Amino acid sequence: MTYHYSSIEKLLVEAGKDQSLLDIRTYIHRLTTDERLRLRTMMGTIEAQMCDIEYEQLFGGDDENTTNT
Repeated sequence: MTYHYSSIEKLLVEAGKDQSLLDIRTYIHRLTTDERLRLRTMMGTIEAQMCDIEYEQLFGGDDENTTNT
């Protein structure tokens, strides 16, 4: 069974509309503990992938520490 995180989706849509940091904080505050954990996991994965992409762009190859998740 998969769970659709509609609250996280709403947060990301609103953040994409260039909402203020206070608005983003308000949305995060409304998330359940499980939703915040999922968001934190997603952010970690996104950060790792962005670092990998930037490494490849800078050095033209694969990072030996690539985390393909």
